[in-house]
Amino acid sequence: MKKLYLFILLLVFFLNCFLSSASSRDYTQWNLPKGAKMRMGKGIIEGNIVFSSDSSLLAVPTVIGTWIYDAQTGQEMKLLTDNTGYVSNVAFSPDGKTLISSVSDKFQLWDVASGKLNFVQSIAEGRIYDVAFSPDGKTLATTGSSKEVALQLWDVATGTLKTTFIEPKKGFETLAFSPDGDIIATGGDEDGTIKLWNVATAKLKATLKKESDTHIENIAFSPDGKTIASWDGSLDTTVELWDVASGKLRTSLTGHTDSVEYMSFSPDSRTLATGGEDHTIILWDVETGRYKTTLIEHTNDIEGIAFSPDGKTLASGSRDSRIILRDTETLQIKTTITGHLYGFQSFKFSPDGRTIATGGIDRTIRLWDTQTGENTSTLIGHLAVIESVAFSPDGKTIASGSGFSTVNNWFADEYTVRLWDVDSGINKAT
Repeated sequence: MKKLYLFILLLVFFLNCFLSSASSRDYTQWNLPKGAKMRMGKGIIEGNIVFSSDSSLLAVPTVIGTWIYDAQTGQEMKLLTDNTGYVSNVAFSPDGKTLISSVSDKFQLWDVASGKLNFVQSIAEGRIYDVAFSPDGKTLATTGSSKEVALQLWDVATGTLKTTFIEPKKGFETLAFSPDGDIIATGGDEDGTIKLWNVATAKLKATLKKESDTHIENIAFSPDGKTIASWDGSLDTTVELWDVASGKLRTSLTGHTDSVEYMSFSPDSRTLATGGEDHTIILWDVETGRYKTTLIEHTNDIEGIAFSPDGKTLASGSRDSRIILRDTETLQIKTTITGHLYGFQSFKFSPDGRTIATGGIDRTIRLWDTQTGENTSTLIGHLAVIESVAFSPDGKTIASGSGFSTVNNWFADEYTVRLWDVDSGINKAT
């Protein structure tokens, strides 16, 4: 909830005298809440990022809705939002025509071409954790926070509930369909197991369990259906690879220096990409479990990873406000999408009203042009969350104060005031 409160400043700017109208093509004005004039930033990335089946589009869930990008150019295409809450998970239908998004206790079905919200369905109790389309696109699976809605199947055409799987314990956090659609794998209940369910009978087929109890937070089937990858939520730096046929743990992948958060198989099932709070993405050989390489361009926690269905692009999102699209063959960056800021703690207008200074949870101060919404400068130097910012009367100096936060698992009690030159961005005094 704290993220949501902090991000209100991103959504609503009601000081009309400082803001001018912008082009209807300007994404800063797309789908604004009533009374808002401009949006600064595109919202924190909140969950998985996914490609459409033809690899042409990229969907990014955020606290203000789901952004649809051109996967080749990084250009903004649409913002899907009803302004009622942050989106935690998204998935394209196999034909790419429909996108599902989960928002708290409901899921939404969107027409991708028009951006129209076609259907909204709330669950009976608790909140939705994960969503997935079946491979044939006819069924939607959801996991929830209580045993009553732990795993449910919905008819995509009508939005009606088809099946509720009986689970005597708490809800599941994550799910994945097998490529043939016959099995659903779930994880995240209190016994630390991965459960394989027969879709046709709604019966438990098999249970995968490590020697120690863990809380599984993410699972994925390889596209060939032979392997399941999983990681747990106990700040674990290890990813497990399971053999689906035998139900046995095949190997453990170790190499991250902080908690793993996201993972994705390549379409040929040969490579697994993992990323987490150490700011890195590691590529692994699935067959041998051997380390292949580390990608280090991001400067904050990884918030999503996805291979395009054609296997040519790897997308990664981060709390550093960027989504990077890279060529999977050369590993060179193809394009970078910016603007997904991690959140503001404070903001102030300059004396002339032309600039807004924001203090961020990401420990940066950003200057914004109030006419265009453009981020014109970023001031870096604080080690903790920026709690307050202020302009000098002549507008030439910014004072910023920081408080307490954690940085790379180190506690940062900075409690420091810094003075910045607005024109140069240089830290003048501390």
